[in-house]
Amino acid sequence: MMKRVKYTAGFLFLFMGLLVGIQLGFRSLSGELFVNVQELIQTSEREIANVKSLKKPKFPLLLSTSPLRVLTAAQRKIPPQGSDEPIEITLGHFSIIRSHDNISVFACQIYDEVTLTYEALSLNADKTLKIEEPLMMIKAPCAIDFKDPLHLKAIQLIPKNITKDPPGDGMRTSEDGSYSLHFEKMEEQWPSTWRFKSVQLKASKGNAPSQELSRSELPLTEQSKLDLYWVNESL
Repeated sequence: MMKRVKYTAGFLFLFMGLLVGIQLGFRSLSGELFVNVQELIQTSEREIANVKSLKKPKFPLLLSTSPLRVLTAAQRKIPPQGSDEPIEITLGHFSIIRSHDNISVFACQIYDEVTLTYEALSLNADKTLKIEEPLMMIKAPCAIDFKDPLHLKAIQLIPKNITKDPPGDGMRTSEDGSYSLHFEKMEEQWPSTWRFKSVQLKASKGNAPSQELSRSELPLTEQSKLDLYWVNESL
């Protein structure tokens, strides 16, 4: 009898240890909650962007539920000067636990549009005048990188295709139609430096509130990670 009790107690101890281990695998020491990408792909209820191309990873891949990961996991690639390669902006991805059914889904199942806002220093020589800074908004679909579901699909900017035309307010669409550029308060010359200001995720359908994250939410050492620099081809 005592032997059976010991076996039962040992089994319960191992079970509880396994349960705790699983919990630790999905929640960081700082309290950040993660979900398994394998389960997200399996429970996806509708097509989102290129979700059909997503391949189920062979091992557990954890995706954060914190919207801040859009910025903290963001990457920017600026090619060498004179190169024809595009500037790449890659935002982090995150998951959402829906309140009405407690099911985890990709953020792009809730949001379908991403808007990056940039501002440039005014080129006006008279610094005593209060000039509103030129603004550039980059709008793109909320699309998952099917090779890396921890990030969104990279936005590729080719500066010379933008600056070949005179600067001005209004909208411009990329040559491949994958994103659009919206300019406001532009001056007579193209800025060569654009300072990242904020990113916003919007849902055109449903009643999900927009999610907006600003530059100030990043540590000071990382606030310039998405700033853009390009040669003004029109000069």
